[in-house]
Amino acid sequence: MFRRKKKDPPEVLVSFVHDYRVFGRSSPEFYAYSPHEKVAEISDGESTIYVYCDGEMRYEMADGEIRDVTPEDLMAAGLTADVHIDKAHQQGLFMNNPWFDLYGQMYGQDEMVWFDRISEDLDGAVEEAKSMLAEKVAQ
Repeated sequence: MFRRKKKDPPEVLVSFVHDYRVFGRSSPEFYAYSPHEKVAEISDGESTIYVYCDGEMRYEMADGEIRDVTPEDLMAAGLTADVHIDKAHQQGLFMNNPWFDLYGQMYGQDEMVWFDRISEDLDGAVEEAKSMLAEKVAQ
């Protein structure tokens, strides 16, 4: 009896537009340069899933002013790592905050689709995308 050799899964490539994880920054607040910012692409050669940072940030500054902020504004205010972002959330200083969303073109589809998969950290979003490609999830 002959057994067919199991086909190896396709190699999954991850590329980042922005990657600050080495600095302890995987929270979406560090990637929110616009309300819809592409952060990463995950591809198996047949399909590509994109990680976007979506949403706006409003933050209560030290002087009590609530304003729209950028990642640079947060870092200038001393929020330079995920632990600082977590503490600011616990203190209720964010009025609006961003998140990571997954979009993609799956297995021959021409148009981009939203997968309704949300993550609060970049590593989680990338792992979710890899899992979707491995499972060949399509919408």
